[in-house]
Amino acid sequence: MGQIICNNTSYNISGRREVAIKEPYHTFMRMSAEHKSGARGMHETSIALSILAAVEDVFHDTPGARRVARIKLQIGMLSLIDPEALRFALRVVSRGTPAEGAEIEIEMIEPRFRCKDCGYEWEPSHEDIKRISEDPELSTLVHIHPDALVQYLQCPRCGGNRVEIIRGLGVVLHSVDIEADGEKSARQRDASSGEG
Repeated sequence: MGQIICNNTSYNISGRREVAIKEPYHTFMRMSAEHKSGARGMHETSIALSILAAVEDVFHDTPGARRVARIKLQIGMLSLIDPEALRFALRVVSRGTPAEGAEIEIEMIEPRFRCKDCGYEWEPSHEDIKRISEDPELSTLVHIHPDALVQYLQCPRCGGNRVEIIRGLGVVLHSVDIEADGEKSARQRDASSGEG
């Protein structure tokens, strides 16, 4: 299968346009008033509506677009977002839109931390996760405010406690795969084969 990349957009000869976002296209709020109050389903629904708006922007900016075939998301594990609830909410809110019936691919992103003192980067150990999850006060705090987690971590290299989260928060619209009309497909085939 041939493929070309132009202006951060990947085209393949199947007649689809995949918007491969080099920089995160949209990062959605990881916490909201609904989530903090415990209305979990509403949280995923509000995120799904934001994602759909971004997907529709990409769709409308694509010449000859017929429908959205695939939506790829990245969800940070510290965001405390239920991926299946988000997938369900996105399916519901996309009814009657060009994204209805699109495949929804979700990649969970593990947290990664950086020591502000020595620059060392690491992922949490199983011991860290167990310690946090077994402490009712700490696990509740992290659930409500994930950024607070860094107050309870130490750098495994230098022992410093000035730690920042560099990965594992938020929801990112990574890419959107759009089916285009037949004329667009023919041009893609020519471009991928080096013709025209």
